[in-house]
Amino acid sequence: MENEQNKSITILSKRTERKHLSILAFVLIGIINAFALESEYFDIIHPFAYNLLMLLTCSLLIAIIIFWIKGIIDYIHNGSSKILKKNLTNEDKILFNDIKSKKQWIKYLWIILFIILAVKTNSNPNTDIPNVENNSQTKTVETPKPVLSKPKKEEVKQSQPKEDLTWFAQYACQQEIKARAIYPPSVKVNFRRDNYIKGNSYTIYGTVDSQNAFGAMVRQNFACEAIIDEANDKYWVNDLNIE
Repeated sequence: MENEQNKSITILSKRTERKHLSILAFVLIGIINAFALESEYFDIIHPFAYNLLMLLTCSLLIAIIIFWIKGIIDYIHNGSSKILKKNLTNEDKILFNDIKSKKQWIKYLWIILFIILAVKTNSNPNTDIPNVENNSQTKTVETPKPVLSKPKKEEVKQSQPKEDLTWFAQYACQQEIKARAIYPPSVKVNFRRDNYIKGNSYTIYGTVDSQNAFGAMVRQNFACEAIIDEANDKYWVNDLNIE
């Protein structure tokens, strides 16, 4: 009977430890993504560091899967924690709480890291408009987010030309290209002059240089269609083709 109670205490303490380690792994993945893999906020200069962080993220995901598998096997063999706790005496419960308290540092660690992740996520702006490269020249946008306002109908004249938002379409396409790249910090976009504009549709052409999975720089041609809704101050990339 005593051996069974000691076994129950061991099983319960391991379950608690697996739960906290799984949460810690989740939070660490979020920390890596927020501080390192988002190139807009943190630029990793060397591709080796970027690949190392990707490997660490995959290892944490594998560890989480292993914890879940062990938990399922443990549940099948030993039943639920509620049943195991019912079989413990008051002395066993005190012993279990002592064992659990020694591993509370894991819980405190993921709580602290979760607070850091929440503060980091809330402190980052949703959209920062960077410099847009155009024929080896950089066009700097000082405002954090452009306001695409449309004049009132009574103020519009027949001879008034429509505002050229090609530069903004270039920004939208550049962001989409970086999001699809294997190593975003290495991306260098060069835009051509022969753009196609029809209504609120802007089709941009150019070349992109970026590192592949082996670290080599590769140049590809691209065509990107961006839709700019001036009335609602919205934009999105409708199509992106990289060859």
